Amino acid sequence: MKLPVSWCLSLVLGVSMVAGCDKPSESDCKQAITNIRTLMGTSKMSVESATDAAWIRSCRGAAKKASVKCAMEARSLDQLK
Repeated sequence: MKLPVSWCLSLVLGVSMVAGCDKPSESDCKQAITNIRTLMGTSKMSVESATDAAWIRSCRGAAKKASVKCAMEARSLDQLK
């Protein structure tokens, strides 16, 4: 049985959208990184924008929404563990 091309494309698009559903947004990653730097006492140190961009890319690519939410809401270093 031959499947129509449009059906195959819909399936691929649907699977890729589901796979990306648990990825955090860029703004959530920025908030989480800012909070982590504050808790670690490094928020006043200057960081190159390229470094921040790399951290955000890494966060968006590898982190889960729940982990980022935890990092955003943490109020101590122990809560980050």
